[in-house]
Order: sequence, then C-alpha cells, then structure tokens
Amino acid sequence: MKNWRPYLYRIFTMTVCLIFSSCGGAGQTTNLEESTNLAPNLIVNAVSRLPENQLRIGDIVTSDPDGDAVTIELSGVDYLSIVVSENKLAFRVAPDFESPVDLNSDNVYLFEVTATDGDLSISRSLSVEVINVVEAKYDEATFE
Repeated sequence: MKNWRPYLYRIFTMTVCLIFSSCGGAGQTTNLEESTNLAPNLIVNAVSRLPENQLRIGDIVTSDPDGDAVTIELSGVDYLSIVVSENKLAFRVAPDFESPVDLNSDNVYLFEVTATDGDLSISRSLSVEVINVVEAKYDEATFE
C-alpha cells in the first residue's frame, strides 16, 4: 500500500502558494484607505399625499462622506412631472385631480430620486398621491 501523505502535502502546498501569490500575497501591500470610495447619503423628506393645486412635494438632503460633489437625478414612469430645484422637490405644474397627467391617470405619481458622486449612487423610490380638494363653484349671477 502506497503512502499518499507526501503527495497530498505537495499538492496542498502548491495550491496554497498559488492562491496567495494570485491574491497579491507575494510581498505586495495595498493601502485600502486610499482606494475606498463611499456612496453618497440621500435623505428625502417628502409627502406621500398632496392636495391638488399644490407644487411642493418635499426636500432633498445629500452629502458624501468622501467630500465628492453629489448630483441629483430623477427617473421612473412619472419623473417628467417632477422637478428638483435648490434641493426642493416639486411638481412642474400644479396637479389637477380632475385631469391627472401621470402615466396611468390614477393620480399616483411614481418616480425615483438618485444621488450620485460619479462612481457610486443611492436611490429612493417615491410615490405621491394627488388628492381631491372640494373647490368652490360659482353660479353665474345676473346683476341688474
């Protein structure tokens, strides 16, 4: 009966040696602190329901732990109805409950807010429901 122990030891040693040398273990060191980029932070303070004829949806707060510049982008099925200006989230045109312009005309506007530092990004999915407001109706009056 043959003793396999010396052969297994050589195979194990060669495998471990190959793994370490291919992973940069051949005397090279890497400074992980310099190469680490962290994703930006994104806080969206927004309403989920909004009375018709109102523009303002909420505020956006962004920061980047690395000090990188952060840009804000909108996407989603109804993003064309929304605008971001000076970190304020609003409708482009005041929504009218009786005449919805969202994709499926259900008065629920679906969109995403994304903050990116150029390399990494973070997103928040939002929905804003426009609710009906009882509007005063005036009859035509006849003045004599």
